[in-house]
Amino acid sequence: MKYQLSNLIDFEKVNALLEGFYKTTGFTSAISDLEGKILTKSTWRKICADFHRIHPETEEICKISHLELAAKKVGGEKYHFLKCFNGLFDAVVPIVINGEHIANLFSGQFLFEKPNREFFTEQAGKYKFDVTKYLDALDKVPVVSEESVKTALDFLMSMVQLISDTAAQKLKQVELNEALRNSEERFRLLYNNSPDMLVSVSPDDATILFCNDTIQKKTGYSNEEIIGSPIFNMYHNDCLEDVKETFEQFTKNGEVKNRELILKRKDGSKIDVSLNACKIKDETGKILYSMSSWRDISERKLVEIELVKAKENAEISNNYLDSIINNIGDPVFVKDDQSRLLLVNNAFCALFNLSRDQIIGKTLAEDVSPTEQENFIRIDNQVLTDGIENNNVESLSIRGNKTKIITTRKTRYIDNTGKKFLVGIIHDITEQKRAEEEIIKHKNNLEEL
Repeated sequence: MKYQLSNLIDFEKVNALLEGFYKTTGFTSAISDLEGKILTKSTWRKICADFHRIHPETEEICKISHLELAAKKVGGEKYHFLKCFNGLFDAVVPIVINGEHIANLFSGQFLFEKPNREFFTEQAGKYKFDVTKYLDALDKVPVVSEESVKTALDFLMSMVQLISDTAAQKLKQVELNEALRNSEERFRLLYNNSPDMLVSVSPDDATILFCNDTIQKKTGYSNEEIIGSPIFNMYHNDCLEDVKETFEQFTKNGEVKNRELILKRKDGSKIDVSLNACKIKDETGKILYSMSSWRDISERKLVEIELVKAKENAEISNNYLDSIINNIGDPVFVKDDQSRLLLVNNAFCALFNLSRDQIIGKTLAEDVSPTEQENFIRIDNQVLTDGIENNNVESLSIRGNKTKIITTRKTRYIDNTGKKFLVGIIHDITEQKRAEEEIIKHKNNLEEL
């Protein structure tokens, strides 16, 4: 069995039951594991306590007898009898938890007929027992009928069933606790290693309740400086009005999507972020806290600034843009008005596992599913026609790779000749989504407990 029996059975309470059974019926009892080790017992018969369990050879015979008795269990038997090698009878009741035979309850040290005193006299001589005292202890062993033993065992089996049921319930709780610990460990790993900064905020006073390690790495603040402080302290002064408006929006609607704000590092420098937040509620519907993520979009903002400069100078050239975007960690692309790719950075090539020669001039129709391709082109045309920026969360199935969850931001640029270009940046949020799912799963596990 995976777990120790001592973790499933309260042997102190069981021992009290066995002792009560002994005093009521006169039958001694013990529980042993499948290797013959005694786990708990009532009072032994004097012949066993003072002789058989003291001498090393007869004690070993007792263990062998118990193992043989347990091995004789066959399907459907509730209990059975065996004459031990030291001359006394025992009965065994198997203890089964969830279909697994884990231990045995022995009751015995009785005889079905008057003992053969010659056998026990020889045994006393063999092991150098005091013959008079040994035979006197033998006379105290009860001689009973099989029917009287079965009557006592009927009660004993009810006790074994109670032990089994209690142990099964404890096993279920132990397994649930272990599953919860594993869930907590997975949650911590995903939460703290998420590429996005994750934070949860009280809706009552806007204080930070907990955060992941990524925030500390990106902002320079320690965990002690973050937890318990107002969320507004994390933002740069340049966006505080937007922050207050966003907090009010969350309190009212319970969610925020793709809100661009500015965090403040400990050294005072800025981090451009995109905020997404959802609510975690209790069973009454009250918002307990937010589950929020800050995605660092500093590189994307840099690309956008440089593209504006390029447009103002009427220069959207491969050489110029390559020098900028190839140092960007997120995939970046530029398309023409036919959704054909004109420029991509190294991260874009890595995402699709293609070279530039395989990408430039194409729409990637061969590298994503037809449904996804149709959706991409529809959004491209909408942005190029309306000039309205598009932010979208998408499932991306790339041939040869696993499905990824991405966010894509697409913006229209028009050069001095009136030609339209679509500029986009992709961010892989697969790990973030896994972390969010683990948080929700973790919360649900706690509620089940």
